[in-house]
Amino acid sequence: GSPDIIDYAINKGWYSPTKDGSFNFAKAYSKPGSLTHPSNIRRKWRGLNLVSDENFELNDEFPFSVKPERKLAVYDLMTILRDHYEGTELDKSQMYTLGSPYDMNGSMIGSRSTQYGAIAQLRKGLPPALASLLWVAPYRPDLQAFTPWYNSVSNTPQVYRQNDHIWALENQLKPPESIFNRENQHAYWAFVNLVEKVDQNYLIKSKRVKELWCTTEIEILRHQGKFESKVKKQWLKNPEKALRTISNYS
Repeated sequence: GSPDIIDYAINKGWYSPTKDGSFNFAKAYSKPGSLTHPSNIRRKWRGLNLVSDENFELNDEFPFSVKPERKLAVYDLMTILRDHYEGTELDKSQMYTLGSPYDMNGSMIGSRSTQYGAIAQLRKGLPPALASLLWVAPYRPDLQAFTPWYNSVSNTPQVYRQNDHIWALENQLKPPESIFNRENQHAYWAFVNLVEKVDQNYLIKSKRVKELWCTTEIEILRHQGKFESKVKKQWLKNPEKALRTISNYS
């Protein structure tokens, strides 16, 4: 955290060493209602239990962080972002047999309101153009494949954007109302349409959709090392060509 993370909370009146005892980041920087809200507690409980070698109960005092029971891969994080409490008592859909988890399970890690899932993969020992990327699953991650978007891309497909990055920066906090108009030629609405169709019968349709994206996703993950080895060789001879290769790949 920032060097003044405690002093700032004291100055704002959010934390008193004499009154509150040891500093607790969550208590100091969260609204009390948010900190104790059942939906937030359930999601944190589930996330911790998916990675930790400890088994936490819902009424436990959760630690700020945990050491994973094993080294996590990108695919493990994809699985977490898709979670609907499957296999737990909080899964009221009983593995979708009684209906959609979005209708029955309340607030989950994989939420109905999710607009996209994103995982940052940051590495050492690679050219800067390859070292950092986002794995992005558009709209709801349980029904879409994660694909790699390297931070060095010089462009994105037209169907994925509106205007350019300068316009996006200027309008990100106050976008025009027209940005929410349903335009089926834009990629976003293709993903929305798919989700809406699957929600008509989540048990049957989600299985078919997941089979399709899983095949795509596994192939991309397997190919990542081979692709990056190719680009590393290009980078030594012609960085501009390497950047074009990365943009085309993403």
